Amino acid sequence: GAQRGGGGEEKEKGKRNIAWKAEDPNGDKLEFAVNFRGADESAWVTLKEKTEEEKLSWDTAAVPDGHYRVKVVASDAPSNSAKRAMTGERVSKPVLVDNTPPAMKALALAEKGKGAGVKTTATDAASIIASAAYSVDSGDWKPVEPVDGLLDQKSEEFDFEVSGLAAG
Repeated sequence: GAQRGGGGEEKEKGKRNIAWKAEDPNGDKLEFAVNFRGADESAWVTLKEKTEEEKLSWDTAAVPDGHYRVKVVASDAPSNSAKRAMTGERVSKPVLVDNTPPAMKALALAEKGKGAGVKTTATDAASIIASAAYSVDSGDWKPVEPVDGLLDQKSEEFDFEVSGLAAG
């Protein structure tokens, strides 16, 4: 997909960074469990248990596109007996996982001297198209604007010219 939001910045395809901050009022050492579930699901799936770090990289490539919630459970068990240990938890707002790229449809090319006119439509099932660019023969990527001048829809039409092309 084209737009990401929620649980952190995307560093590479399918990776979501999750970070949190927790404190214990009496300074006990904390450990965390991180879970997730689909927006329409009731069962939590464990991502990580008994970690002391306050961050986690979630590989979302293994889950279907859709909205998910992430739950972090903090426990002071490392500093207390099983009877005295306490927990607290926080659940995120829904986070969109969209690893499926937009589809290009209705690609039309028209020769224009040493260039070409390009018309196409990009459509994404889950996200607003956030950017578009083209590359010729593995060269630098060049951004293009949609016909309506605003990237704000799940489907956008593009009509642009590519210049400086060699024959063929």
